[in-house]
Amino acid sequence: RYLSLRQAVMAPSASSSSSSSAAATAAVLLFFIAAVLPAPAAAHICIFSPRQRGGLQGGLVPGDPLCYRRTGYCGGTPPGAPTARYVAGQRAEIHFQQNLNHWMGSKPGYFDVAIAYTSDPSDDDFITLATMNDFPAHDQVIQTNFTLDVQLPMKATSHGVVRLRYVSNNPDEIDPKNNTDAIFYNCADVEVIASMGIESPKENITHIPNKMALGLTKLSGGEMGCALPDQFSFDAHEVNELGVVVHRIYWDGKAGKTRWDRSGKFFGSFSDRKLSLINDYNKSIEFVFYSDQEKCLLYGPDQYYAWEYGPKVGHTYHNRTAIGSSFFDTWWGGNNGARFVTTPLAEGSSCKPVSWSLGGNQVTVVNFKAEPPSPSVFIPDKSCNKPIFTGCNADRSKSAFLRNYFQV
Repeated sequence: RYLSLRQAVMAPSASSSSSSSAAATAAVLLFFIAAVLPAPAAAHICIFSPRQRGGLQGGLVPGDPLCYRRTGYCGGTPPGAPTARYVAGQRAEIHFQQNLNHWMGSKPGYFDVAIAYTSDPSDDDFITLATMNDFPAHDQVIQTNFTLDVQLPMKATSHGVVRLRYVSNNPDEIDPKNNTDAIFYNCADVEVIASMGIESPKENITHIPNKMALGLTKLSGGEMGCALPDQFSFDAHEVNELGVVVHRIYWDGKAGKTRWDRSGKFFGSFSDRKLSLINDYNKSIEFVFYSDQEKCLLYGPDQYYAWEYGPKVGHTYHNRTAIGSSFFDTWWGGNNGARFVTTPLAEGSSCKPVSWSLGGNQVTVVNFKAEPPSPSVFIPDKSCNKPIFTGCNADRSKSAFLRNYFQV
């Protein structure tokens, strides 16, 4: 659910006293604030297969309420009939989506998949099958699909539960107050039938993200990490399972502002869409403007972080390749399957992206410019004068919008 912003305008008559005028203004302000209270709408992990408890309807959008579950083990969603059947001791694929990204650089988060052998388990009943590290997406309004290949124990059940968690560790995402690790939950009801006693080879993913940098081998090149300049812009071309997306990114870390334009097939849409993500981290505001619909959403972004590569953000260095006089460094995103290629800008730790792949999407960077973007690119469309408050930080974005744009 979304609740649109409505403006109330009252013009007191010339004969009104200052006190009645002040009262009228206060009444307007109270009405205005009441009108912009956000409806809860946010999503962070969604399970496609096995089908999540409660089901899914149509294409998922960032902030989809069907997947916003904040208490263990499944957000209070009651058990349903099993939606998938597996064989004990065999391998199984878990297909899911990170519906919003909440990277926390000081304490990187992770995903884990677990199974319990009862229809309504407690937390102690779950057996962890695999973990996968979180990643810096450089904007929270990013949807990324993943597949985790897990090894099932040699145990059968007519009704068990597969649980997926996104442990974000992001203090801006704590909800409710006792959920101090800012965990997002989802689950699926499953059946596991007995096997013939033959187990699949064990290759579970169990690497904990914040320990990935331990034992990093010293290699030639920029293996200890590199960062993009504070100010830059570039174009990028993405190929995903739906088609092609053209990106235009503007970044001004000194001013605390970013903009990410997308045009093409994304967010599960088979038709072309146009979208602009405009962040003002000084005001805790992110405008999400769909120019093809003239619709503007307002999110409360997480904390700003620089665009960089290396152990600090969970990357392990793979190698350096020389082509002519140019050098290209390859980074692996650990156990999330991500791959990044960068090239040095100059002597030191500065670099620029060349390409990356993540969640089955392939992205190639062109037209990189290490110079300040024009301040005008961070001015949102006029539709954003009347935005729709959404996302998990809707309260914060509402307060920031009122404070910065209406001086309240």
